[in-house]
Amino acid sequence: MKKTLLIALLLSVGFPQTKMDINNLIERGGLLYAPNDNKPYTGNVFNFYENGIEELNGRYRNGIKNGKWKWWNEDGGLDSTGSYKNGLMNGKWTYYHENGQIHGQGRFMDGDGGNPSESSGIPSNGRHGRWTFWHENGQKSEEKTYKKGKQNGLATYWYSNGQKEYEGTYKDGKLDGLMTEWYENGQKQTEETYKHDELISSKSWNKDGSIIKNVCISTDFGIMILELYPEVAPKHVESFIQHVKNGYYNGTTFHRVIPGFVIQGGDPNSRDNNRDDDGQGGHAARYFGHGDENVTASWTLPAEFNERPHITGALSMARSQENNSAGSQFFICAAPVHRLDNRYTVFGQVISGLEVIQKIVNVPRDRRDNPSDKIEMEIDICEK
Repeated sequence: MKKTLLIALLLSVGFPQTKMDINNLIERGGLLYAPNDNKPYTGNVFNFYENGIEELNGRYRNGIKNGKWKWWNEDGGLDSTGSYKNGLMNGKWTYYHENGQIHGQGRFMDGDGGNPSESSGIPSNGRHGRWTFWHENGQKSEEKTYKKGKQNGLATYWYSNGQKEYEGTYKDGKLDGLMTEWYENGQKQTEETYKHDELISSKSWNKDGSIIKNVCISTDFGIMILELYPEVAPKHVESFIQHVKNGYYNGTTFHRVIPGFVIQGGDPNSRDNNRDDDGQGGHAARYFGHGDENVTASWTLPAEFNERPHITGALSMARSQENNSAGSQFFICAAPVHRLDNRYTVFGQVISGLEVIQKIVNVPRDRRDNPSDKIEMEIDICEK
C-alpha cells in the first residue's frame, strides 16, 4: 500500500529535470559534458541574450542533440523550431521571418545543418518531402520536393506580388524536363528543356513578349546589331545572353583585330591596362559539364559545330585547340573565313553595322594585334 502511494506521488509531481546554460557545458571528443561529470550530458539546455530574452532551449542526450529545440530573436520572436535525433536534424522544422511570418517549413531526414540554400538561407542538406517557403508579406515564395536531400519533382518560385517566377522539374537533384522563368509582369522570360542537367533547347523573351534573338554591341565606332542562333547553338546562345544580362562584357575590349580575318573580344582581363594577359581569360556563364563545377573560372562550353558559315559578320566562339574549351571570348568575321567552318561554333550574325567591323579591324595595333587605343564595348539585349 505504501509503495503504491509513493509511485502515485512521484507521478503527480513529476521527476526533476536537469537544465543547464549551454555555455557552461564542456566539449570533449565531439560530446558535451557538464562540469565535473564523467558522463556525457543528458538534459535540457538554454541560453539568454544580454537583454534577458531567451535565445535557445533544447535537449541533449548522452552528449548530443536529441529532442525538440527552439530559437528566438533578440526581440523575443520565434526564429526556428525543430527536432534532432542522434545529433542530426530529423522531423518537422519551421523557420520564421523577423515579423513573425513563417519563412519556411518542411521535414529533415538526417540533416547536418550545412549547405544553406542561396534563396532562403535555410539548410538544404537532409531535406525530405515537401518544403514550402513564404515572403515576409505572407505570400508563398517557393515550393519544392526533396528525396534524401536532393530535389525531385516540380519546383516553383513566386514573386512577392504572387506572380509565378520559376518552375522546373528535377530528378535526383538535376534539372530534367521543362524549366520556365517569368518576368514580374507575368510575361514569360525563358523556356528551356533539360535532360539530366544538360540543356537541350532554349528560348528567351523580352518583357514585351518578343523573342530575344538580337543583341547590340556598342563601341566608339558605332553599333552592331547581331541576330543569335539558339536553334543551332543553344548552349552558346544561353551563355552569351546570360553574360549580356549580367553585364559581364561591359567594359571589355576588342583585344585582337586582324584585317581580312576577325575582330575578337569578350575577355574580362581586357578591362584593365595590363595588355599582357588579354586573350587569356573568361569562362562560360554557368556549368555545362566541362571544367570543375565548383570553380567558376574553369567552366567552358561544349562544341556546337553547325552548318552556319563563317561569312563576313558571322559571330563565332573563340577556343583553344580542345573542342570543348570555349569560355566567354568571341570573334566576328571581318571577311569570309570558310576554313573555320564546322571547326568553330557560329552562334550569330551581324545584321546591321557591318561597316563598324571594318572601322575596328583597320585601327593601328601592336605586334600582338591588340589595338593601340583600347576599343571598349557594351553589349545589351536590343531589337532591330
